Amino acid sequence: MTNQIIFNGDIINKSEFSIDIINRAYRFGDSIFETIRIFDGNIPFLHHHFIRLKNSCNIVNYKNPFNNVDELRNEIMKFVNDDFANLKNSRVRLTLFRKADNNIYFVTENTAEYIIEINSLPNSTFQINNNSYKIGTYLDIKKSKTLLSTIKTNNMILHSIAGGKAVQNKLNNMILVNDENNITEALNANIFVVKDYNIFTPKLTDGCVAGIIRKLLMQSINTETEYTISEKSIKHFDLINYDEIFISNSIIGIQSISDFNNTILKTKASIKITDMLNNLLKN
Repeated sequence: MTNQIIFNGDIINKSEFSIDIINRAYRFGDSIFETIRIFDGNIPFLHHHFIRLKNSCNIVNYKNPFNNVDELRNEIMKFVNDDFANLKNSRVRLTLFRKADNNIYFVTENTAEYIIEINSLPNSTFQINNNSYKIGTYLDIKKSKTLLSTIKTNNMILHSIAGGKAVQNKLNNMILVNDENNITEALNANIFVVKDYNIFTPKLTDGCVAGIIRKLLMQSINTETEYTISEKSIKHFDLINYDEIFISNSIIGIQSISDFNNTILKTKASIKITDMLNNLLKN
């Protein structure tokens, strides 16, 4: 991981960065973020991230600091040059937060400041991970079904609590549910279930994040593979009836689930979909 970040356009050392006690991301979770992956010095899905960033800014009433996708790309690529050659395959986190003001809830400011962090990754393609990966269901606190549920915000206390339960139970991840007991997502990824050659993923209206890889899978699986994909509400107690479960995000691509509630699952679709994603990278 590099010791430098970009703060409002300037590359600075992490040690030089600090926030004021009235920073709204710190005080109220008034912040949104995008997690973006760079492959061989390119950002192939950046236009999808920019569209989601623009939509998120509209929802939370931020002025987007980037006028177009090229401005965003140029800002990120400040890191990926001869001085930072080891970052050509990397993970980027772009965080936007509302500029601080002296008001609490009666917001008068919509200017967004931003931080870009980056750390290197070992591979230039998505890798299928067939190692043991166990997942359970977290039912104690439910995820809300609101417009905010579909975007990535720094208000992630539910995910943190459920993540602690995963550690206690020696699990790799947890599935979250809404107040109707429909599954929404994993802690850090969208979720998909497979029955025969049919793939299903929760509806956005059930409270899941509008993931970038989720969007790509919805656009491509029906035409690029022998599988079909669709959205539907999925009760958590029905998960045991599926052949396969996998999760997705922009960094890992696809992660197959080997064990759900001590039931061993297949990984056939996960392998096929990872190959499809890597073909999309080539194009």
